[in-house]
Amino acid sequence: MPEPPPEGALEITLTRLRELLERDAALIGRGEAPLSVLTPRDPLGHGKRLLRILMDVPSVTERRRQGESQHFSRGARRWLDDLPDYYQRNFHFQTDGYLSKKSADLYEHQVELLFRGGRMRCGG
Repeated sequence: MPEPPPEGALEITLTRLRELLERDAALIGRGEAPLSVLTPRDPLGHGKRLLRILMDVPSVTERRRQGESQHFSRGARRWLDDLPDYYQRNFHFQTDGYLSKKSADLYEHQVELLFRGGRMRCGG
């Protein structure tokens, strides 16, 4: 079972995100950055990909609850023999451990959401 975040971590993260968005707004207001930095490249595609992430949440949650870190689809399992032990697990209980097209698509969009949300940019 993962440890809960430290006391106050959410408040710190939200404060940093707010500060980041305020800086972005100031840059946009001064004309130093285009408004497009805050909009998805493809809103319809974003919505579809977000739905796929949300549809995958129950299976990720169940793997996490069961502590099952070596659950792979048959298609993904074919890659396992050629990979080091490190890769023969589901990273963060991710579907197929990033070894299928579906998994790669989910992961790519999750990373986009993370970066767009400012997580990496605000030192979190």
